[in-house]
Amino acid sequence: MAKIKMIRTVLAENAWHKEGDVLELPEKLSNHYLNRGIAVVYKEEKAQKETKEHKQSKKKTKNVSNKNK
Repeated sequence: MAKIKMIRTVLAENAWHKEGDVLELPEKLSNHYLNRGIAVVYKEEKAQKETKEHKQSKKKTKNVSNKNK
């Protein structure tokens, strides 16, 4: 099984594989789509870990309700 992303819309096996769909298909069919230029290999991108430099600072709020008493 291989994950591919469709570049073009295709009717296959009485089902539409639409443009932009990510499909997990058998090797034989996925290789056919890749060779014909109908699809490209799909690679999942891992989300970047959030580091201290990239985090937004949290605003601290003061307790205002005590001042009015």
